[in-house]
Amino acid sequence: MTGVRRRLLGQGLVEFALLLPLLMLILVGTIEFGRVMFIYVNIANAAREGARYGMVNPKDQNGIINNVTETLQMVTSNDITMNITYDKGPDTTTVPASAVAAGDRVIITIEYTVQPITPLMQPFMPGGMLLRTENRRTIQTSRADAASTLAAPAPPPIPPTHTATPAPSNVTRTSTPRPSATVPNTMTSTNTPGPTSTLSPSPTSVPATATATPLPGIDIDAIWAEDTVVTGHAAAGYGVTLRVVQTGFQRSVAVGADGRFSFSGLPEMVAGYTVVVQGYGQQAFEIVRERPTPTPSLTPTPGNPYVFVNLSAPCLEPGVQTVTVSGRQWPVGGNPVETVRFLWNGQPFSPEKTVYHNGTASFDVQVQVNLTVAGPNRIGAEGYYHWNKGGSQRLVQPLVEAVIPVCNATPTPTATPTSLPDLVISNLVVTDDPLPGTYERIRLVASVHNAGVADVTSLFWVDLFADADLGVPLAQQASVDYVAVGALGAGSTISFTMYVPTGFEAVGAHTLVAMVDTWNQVFERDEDNNLSTVQAITLSVANSTPTPTPIVTPGPTGDLGGITSIGALPQGFVMLYLYDDEDRLVASGRSDGDGLYEMADIPVGDYVIMGQLRLGNVVYLAVQPVIVTDSGYTVANLYLSEL
Repeated sequence: MTGVRRRLLGQGLVEFALLLPLLMLILVGTIEFGRVMFIYVNIANAAREGARYGMVNPKDQNGIINNVTETLQMVTSNDITMNITYDKGPDTTTVPASAVAAGDRVIITIEYTVQPITPLMQPFMPGGMLLRTENRRTIQTSRADAASTLAAPAPPPIPPTHTATPAPSNVTRTSTPRPSATVPNTMTSTNTPGPTSTLSPSPTSVPATATATPLPGIDIDAIWAEDTVVTGHAAAGYGVTLRVVQTGFQRSVAVGADGRFSFSGLPEMVAGYTVVVQGYGQQAFEIVRERPTPTPSLTPTPGNPYVFVNLSAPCLEPGVQTVTVSGRQWPVGGNPVETVRFLWNGQPFSPEKTVYHNGTASFDVQVQVNLTVAGPNRIGAEGYYHWNKGGSQRLVQPLVEAVIPVCNATPTPTATPTSLPDLVISNLVVTDDPLPGTYERIRLVASVHNAGVADVTSLFWVDLFADADLGVPLAQQASVDYVAVGALGAGSTISFTMYVPTGFEAVGAHTLVAMVDTWNQVFERDEDNNLSTVQAITLSVANSTPTPTPIVTPGPTGDLGGITSIGALPQGFVMLYLYDDEDRLVASGRSDGDGLYEMADIPVGDYVIMGQLRLGNVVYLAVQPVIVTDSGYTVANLYLSEL
């Protein structure tokens, strides 16, 4: 028995020795595969960040490179091969950086060769594995971009030798007070209705705990024309504010525990509008996309074969895309379809695309196509019995087609007036004397002057930035306060108060700078003089860190609406502002041409609604308390009177 036991033990050792290399190969292969996937996702994100920066600063190649390298992890900028090119769309030649214009494309290409980290995988990857990713974005502006300085390459990470000390808790966010119901700032007469100025809200909430982990950025989901809901990702529990640049509409919500935010009940979005979402020192913007006109397609007749393409969005971006082509009700009788041949815009693919079909009535096949904005973009399929590429072919199912809609970027109209306005910040002064301490609100007076010879008859924004990085375009940085101005006559000046709502966290030197027409809404004589002089201040009083504001779980909501009137006559295009009992701006908007307005999904509570209209030199105003409940539609009619 002892000899048998020894033989069995020896047999187990031999079997284990035979299996061990295979087990090690599987284990190491899994680790290598996970590492490769992580690196690929990382360089793909880096290319996307570079392209997003390039779409608004196409000529600032140093800035594009900096955005790429800041996103890289486990890979250094010295290890990658990056190429920045520009073209006018798919199947077009490249254009030089000096000649790019709005509507062209910026293309970021990154290549990186992954080397195995274990000798065991070296025979399977003798030269490493080449990863290649490309991201393309349509350029939104052709203005002169910032000339960034190329950042020095980051040093290799040093392993920590001590436990990190947690960062101090975040400060309590306070809100910007609403304007008092007095005569607004006086402006030169214009015929365009609109408010003189609107102070924006500050972030609504701060998580109860703060750690040294960096907060995630804000990411907005794609927005389509006629959408009334805007969604996206942000830091859970924080407050974010949405503003529509062209109209001045704004609203604030709290981000859910899952990191998702949703602004619902919004006015219908218009293609080409810019939507900004901002909060906790971060911001992102998205251009509203044109919803393509549906292409009429034949209704499948029972028994007749057809193909279709399932899309997760109303349209697909131009360029090379992989789509799933589905066929239904295909012949399965005496001469079933054995081979499906695909065609693009009526012509066979090159090289030819065919798929063996097993004679069933349905199929789902992935096909790679090159989508163009000009179109047409039709994917078709034919069915053959006894397919022979070089010889006899018997066509059983004639060509059937499906249309693939392509997203068409809305071009920005270029105005060529004979006379132009010119907006400048003529004054930016801190009015607090003495200066407050840390974590205390700082008050400034800003003045905007129209130095041109034409009136500005549309809304534009003035943004205030604290400790801004002037090497990065300010439109890419989060402002601490912003004011919407409805109009400004030639030679006129408007002054208003701006705030750093929560002050600064540290004593010492700080800077403040303001920018007018941040989003380039006004076509000006000089587009490069919109920045104020930098105001330097030094804080010497250190206050204790405020207790963070606890997170409030969103409760029930209701809808608010009514009619805006002057006397007995309904009056349209009145600007509306809704404030809560803590003087925070909750929602804003404008009544339609018939004087009707509506604000949806307002949290239940006590509010004050203010309506404001300027007709020439006459200002009309209405201020009214209102209680929003969840038991139905709350009506608040506003009767404006002359001030």
